Amino acid sequence: MKARRIAAAMTTLLLLGGATACSTASPGDAAVVGDTRISESEIGAQMASLNEAVGQPVDTPSPELARTLVSYNVGYALIGATADALAVKVPPSQLDLVYGQQLEQVGGEEALRQAAAQQGVPPVNLRRDLETQLLATAIVQKVAPGGDPAAGQQLLIDEVRKVAESVDVEVAPKYGVWDNEMLQIVPDPDPVSRSPEQPAPALPMP
Repeated sequence: MKARRIAAAMTTLLLLGGATACSTASPGDAAVVGDTRISESEIGAQMASLNEAVGQPVDTPSPELARTLVSYNVGYALIGATADALAVKVPPSQLDLVYGQQLEQVGGEEALRQAAAQQGVPPVNLRRDLETQLLATAIVQKVAPGGDPAAGQQLLIDEVRKVAESVDVEVAPKYGVWDNEMLQIVPDPDPVSRSPEQPAPALPMP
């Protein structure tokens, strides 16, 4: 399993072909990315899955972990939207093949679940996380075919940032605020509500 700590972003509203330009979070939303709503219940289920995998009670609270999971889910949505904008797809057969290869490499489903959990990826997100990595790789190959990998990563970040700006990203205030330049959740800059927490990890990438 690869570490996934890097900034990510998306193409323009024109490329998105009509993605919602501005959305507002409602009660029960952990975050909103364009017209994609990430619910608190989704985050709760992912946290329970991760807690169970590492041997903790499923209802063990962790505000920092919750913020990280919200950040990852925003990343999934942004990478997915970028792929749609660029007409990049990962065939189910490719996802199945790579997933099977990972199972072989680590020694089975449970070993893969544990490896993912140690990196902060809930077991329930295994295939989604892998698909996001494959999409990110495919996007880099499209925007920088045969080019320098580092340059391709930067082009990907630039594309994702454009889309993040055009579709609007909003997170529930308890998690902080979304920073489009850094492409991550950061503590609220308001000195009244500012917390000592560090920015949530950057978006998932390969």
